[in-house]
Amino acid sequence: MEEWEELYARIARLPAPQRLRLLSRLLFDLAAETEASGEGPTTGPQTPPAREEESPPPAPRRPLRAAASAPRPTREASPRLVVDGSNFLGTVPGFDLASGASRDRLITRLQEYARRHPTVHVTVFFDGKKASARVQGGIEVRFSSAVATADQAILAYLHNIPTTEREQTVLVTQDAELAEKARALGVRMEPPRQFRRRIPDPPAPPADRGLSPAEVAEWEEYFRKGRNL
Repeated sequence: MEEWEELYARIARLPAPQRLRLLSRLLFDLAAETEASGEGPTTGPQTPPAREEESPPPAPRRPLRAAASAPRPTREASPRLVVDGSNFLGTVPGFDLASGASRDRLITRLQEYARRHPTVHVTVFFDGKKASARVQGGIEVRFSSAVATADQAILAYLHNIPTTEREQTVLVTQDAELAEKARALGVRMEPPRQFRRRIPDPPAPPADRGLSPAEVAEWEEYFRKGRNL
């Protein structure tokens, strides 16, 4: 204890500037020892740590607009013309149900109708002995079997048409029972005689009118002069 007092007395006798330098050195050494031993923070002035450069705040996100869904292509109803061929041949004047030529004539007129109305799907049904279907000249020609009539085949065909297309379907028939069942399905009707006016036969080629009397006399005069030369 006496040694500390003697040491203090010697320091006290030093000039003030030397005592300040000594005090500063002691504080510096004490801070270094304390920091090295991990006992606590130093008491000396500390340089504040450099602030990390702050990144700019992210730009506000625009609210996502609901993507307009592309409109789905809508399938337009396909116009259809269904002809009860056997009924047509048996009810329209100028046609014969028992004549193959009349049937071919009707098919030809329907082909011409389909050519002039390319968006219309044309199907004609005839009574037959063996069920068959073929595309002929742009139209569909169907024959019923021996165990089912053309009317039954027509109804089965109409049942298979999508409901949205039936209102664009026209059935040409004079059969009252068939027409009633087709109307119940949403199909429109047209009488054969009325439809006949929409498929007229082509005009007949002009007949050879022959030579007029004046033209005959002119040719006779021509040949008479030729013989006299």
